[in-house]
This record gives sequence, C-alpha cells and structure tokens, in this order.
Amino acid sequence: MTDFSHIWLVFVFHDNTNATVNGVAEERPAASAAAAASAAGEEGGQGERKGAPATATGSTEGVRVKGQLERWGGGAREYRRPRHKLRQTFLTKVCPPRLGKRIGVLGTRSPHRPNPLGLTMVKLDGVDLKTNSITVSGIDLVDGTPIIDIKPVVPHDVPRNMRVPEWVEDDPCLRRVVFTEEACKGLSTCVGEEARKSKSKFYGDIESFKAAVSEVLVQDVRSVHQGRGLASDELYECCFDGVIMFFVTTEHEMRVVSAG
Repeated sequence: MTDFSHIWLVFVFHDNTNATVNGVAEERPAASAAAAASAAGEEGGQGERKGAPATATGSTEGVRVKGQLERWGGGAREYRRPRHKLRQTFLTKVCPPRLGKRIGVLGTRSPHRPNPLGLTMVKLDGVDLKTNSITVSGIDLVDGTPIIDIKPVVPHDVPRNMRVPEWVEDDPCLRRVVFTEEACKGLSTCVGEEARKSKSKFYGDIESFKAAVSEVLVQDVRSVHQGRGLASDELYECCFDGVIMFFVTTEHEMRVVSAG
C-alpha cells in the first residue's frame, strides 16, 4: 500500500438521519446524542450534516438495515441493535445544492440513499505497521464514520473522457470566510497549545483550525430550508471539532462572529 499516493475509502453513512424505528431503542454506550440517535434510527427527516474533521478506527457493531451490512468495520463507536424493527427511509428524489431542483437520488452523491454506502478518495500520508493504522488527508467524513474497505487508486479509475452534467462542473458563487476579532479571541481560549483547555481534537494551532473551518463554511453548510446560498442577518450555529461557532451570511462573505 505504501507505493500508492491515494486510496479509496468505502464507508457507511451512519449518521445520515434516514433510519427510523417504531419504538424505543436499547441503551447504547456513551456517544454524542445526535450520533447515537441517528445510528439507532431515532432521528427522522433529511437533516444536513455540518462540517467536522474525521477519523475512523477500531471496530463497530452496526444496526441491521433491511438485511444489509450485518457488521460495519472501522468505526470508533459501538451501537446495539434496537429492540424494535428498524425501517430505512429515503427520498427517491433530492435537491443538490448546486442544481436547485429535484432529481433522482442515484444521480447524486447524497448521503440519503437506499444503501447507506459512500466512496471517497483521500491522500495516503503514511502507514504505521506497529499500530496497524494509516494516516490520510483530504477526508470529507464526520468523526466516527465506519470505514468498511480500503482500495488503492489507480490511473484507470479516472477516465480522460469523463462526462458530467453542467451543474456539476459549474463553480458556485462562493463567499469568503472571515473571523471577527471577537471570534478570534474566543478561539484563543479553546484551540491550540496556549489555550487553557483545548476543545479541538485534530488541530494544534488557531491558524490551521481557521483554515479547516473556512474550507467547510465556504461551501455554505446551511440547509435549503435555512436559506442556503442566500444572504441573511440570522445567526447560525456550527459545531466544528468540538468548538461552537456562530456566523452570519452577507452578500459577499460568511462572517464568524463568535466561537468558544
């Protein structure tokens, strides 16, 4: 594997809010309430997942979804099967943010799918044989995502004559991300080695943390119902790597006004 520069990660959309359950699930080991509820099928609807860095290590016992995926490998959390029948729900048509209208879900990369499986390409930065772990970058998964397979990327995976719809090729009008002075002061208290108690798990300094947050917010993490793509004076909340931030959206920028 060390001879390859990039690999494919096959993963499970374990937190996509599709599963619903008729009844109360068993108690599960400690995990975030949102993640645990989603995995057990207690959250309905088509909620948007906000940005967060990702790692996936260990082994996870997955919930059964219509006979699929008896076991998920590579997850950091463990979930018990609900006592009641799990019902998988999804929409046959979804509205991609860049397109602005509904199309068939199989023509999109939406996490709300008949089979909750995803595929992403990442850069392989290192392989540690002592700990049986790998280090990757450019990952776009939430923390705790179960990884069920790893495959090397080969040149044949990307055809030269690849064709995609215009709405996929078109670059959206992105707003620049700025941090107010108050937001920077808030970050100094909870991110980095100089912070009294750092909340960040993945970033050791404020600048790298701000860069990662900017890469997420520039895509406009708001849902369609929250006015994705539109300017608004409303204050929105985003949790990134354990840090709570509030931002507003103007015509030209995403402005982070507080953090802590």
